[in-house]
Amino acid sequence: MKILFIAHNSLLSGGANRSLLMVLKQLRLQYGVECNVVVPQKKGALIDALKSEEIRYIVAVPYYGVISGFYHDGRDWLRCIKVWIGGILKVIFVLELLLMGLQSVAAVWKKSRMRSGLR
Repeated sequence: MKILFIAHNSLLSGGANRSLLMVLKQLRLQYGVECNVVVPQKKGALIDALKSEEIRYIVAVPYYGVISGFYHDGRDWLRCIKVWIGGILKVIFVLELLLMGLQSVAAVWKKSRMRSGLR
């Protein structure tokens, strides 16, 4: 079984990523689960720990969100381009996940302060 985990930062300063690392280790040791982690930054203590545990990870593309409105301040076209480029980067990111062999992931786990689960 493959599980894709999504981390919100690449640090080990708080308890969330420390707990995530423990879960990753135990899933692999006790159940033989192939764990993969999506991280938002290229460097950090979590990245170092994943490397030392030989757990696969991929650095996510930046999230640019959506345009909630036009402000007519002369920068609306920049906001549109930023979101459009973000969409292209997301497609490239999904293709990269497919190339990693993650098209048959059994579950996705994401920790969020605002809500749990995927949208």
